[in-house]
Amino acid sequence: MFFFMAKEIKCPHCGKWTTTAEPHCDFCGELLKPDRSEEEERLRKFKPLDIPLIEINADDHWALKAVKMVARTGQAIFLFIASVLVYIASGAAH
Repeated sequence: MFFFMAKEIKCPHCGKWTTTAEPHCDFCGELLKPDRSEEEERLRKFKPLDIPLIEINADDHWALKAVKMVARTGQAIFLFIASVLVYIASGAAH
């Protein structure tokens, strides 16, 4: 018979041993590794390619939505062409 042995860590706040399956202490509820959770939060908020496209709102008129969709398609085509030109200019394409 095998038993699952969870890794335990000593809580820096209350000093009791708790499992690392949860990010919080089983006894006091504080974060076990606050520096790690701050880093995870920073990485979660990071958006490497946050390209501002035209926003289409749900309450826009249908004609305005159609115009915005055409403009968004134009933006996507422009970004694709610009990316291909940058790739070619970088010399990566032999």
